[in-house]
Amino acid sequence: MATLHTSHLQVNHATSTSNTHSIVFIDMAVEDYSGLVNDVLDNTQVFLLDSTHNGVEQITEILGSCAGENLTNIHLVCHGAPGCLQLGNTHLGLDTLEEYSQQLQQWQKIFLASAKSNNPWNLLIYGCKVAFGDAGAEFVEKLHQLTGA
Repeated sequence: MATLHTSHLQVNHATSTSNTHSIVFIDMAVEDYSGLVNDVLDNTQVFLLDSTHNGVEQITEILGSCAGENLTNIHLVCHGAPGCLQLGNTHLGLDTLEEYSQQLQQWQKIFLASAKSNNPWNLLIYGCKVAFGDAGAEFVEKLHQLTGA
């Protein structure tokens, strides 16, 4: 695994041996994030979200650089609460989805442009209680509407 450091994000690239792969975004605010990085499966790219910068912007920038790579899944590992995610220093929740709607829709466009099949792509979220209760269900549904995932 090679690591590239930039001013606002850290990137780990796993060696890809197939035509499809997943991307995992791990927020550096998650306890033992480095242990999680070490346990990611092959054919997966791992990107660490700088917890002092806008996580939605970091993800959008990285996805833009991955266009054409036949992405199949995005995994988000971050802190959460009912109806919201913490991505870097950004609160993404029911109250901020509209603010980030263009970037979230861009995620869908990037996946559609990179898809080499008609299979839908998946956005898998690993954050405590994100989908819990009515707020969580509404958040997940609105996220689906914006991203198509």
